[in-house]
Amino acid sequence: MSIKHPWLRYFPFGLCFISSLAGAEVHSKKHKAFASFGEDLKIFHTYMSKQDSGHIRLDLPSDIASATDEHSLALVHELVAFTNTVIERSRSSGMKSFSGDDLGQLVTPKPGSLLREYLQIVGNHAEPMSSMTLRDSQSVEEVCGSFSYPTQPAPWKTLTADQFGGDYVAYLFRLGFHTTPEDIFGGGFTKPKTYRPELCQWDSFRDHAYWKSDYKVLQIQIYDGMTPNGEPNPEINNYTWPYPTWPAYVAWWHVKN
Repeated sequence: MSIKHPWLRYFPFGLCFISSLAGAEVHSKKHKAFASFGEDLKIFHTYMSKQDSGHIRLDLPSDIASATDEHSLALVHELVAFTNTVIERSRSSGMKSFSGDDLGQLVTPKPGSLLREYLQIVGNHAEPMSSMTLRDSQSVEEVCGSFSYPTQPAPWKTLTADQFGGDYVAYLFRLGFHTTPEDIFGGGFTKPKTYRPELCQWDSFRDHAYWKSDYKVLQIQIYDGMTPNGEPNPEINNYTWPYPTWPAYVAWWHVKN
């Protein structure tokens, strides 16, 4: 009997070669799923609902699930679970938003997860979207910001803070800031901001002020003139979210920046 592939005579090498080919194919499929996940997520969001418990639930019709790449399906299920973890932690101990005790653990998916790998890729390739793209877009994910590559975070990075010495607290309150609990992304002060409310809802963004140098220097980030006009607001229990997985995006945005 002739051997169609002579290299199979050397079984260990042949087996490794086959394994390498299979691994390359899986790798290729996975990254194709990563590349299309931004568009897939827009569809997935239409099949998500908020439960009485406050958790997010995904109910995909069987025909859509069967037509969706397995990596994309796994990714969205991990994202829903991640979102629910953020929601649960945001309500622990009566807090209004995220606990800072183990923030890195909270917003970093488990090692080996598809979501962890995906978010690392997105974080490494974040770029600002053009004002024309944002103006013309009608996608809530594109306008309000998302971690669904190629849709980019919005704003794409945190604003460099202006520094003020002395007592500016009364001034902040006059500007519309309120005190932010210390365990919510730097504490300090928050001024809710609204951008494109027909898509992003109200108060989904914020300006932020926080203390440095033992309460002697106040750092103030005012996003007026930027698109959108604030950073994602981490007080997620105080407003309606633009889309179901928004809490996970907000947590990721702040850790990334």
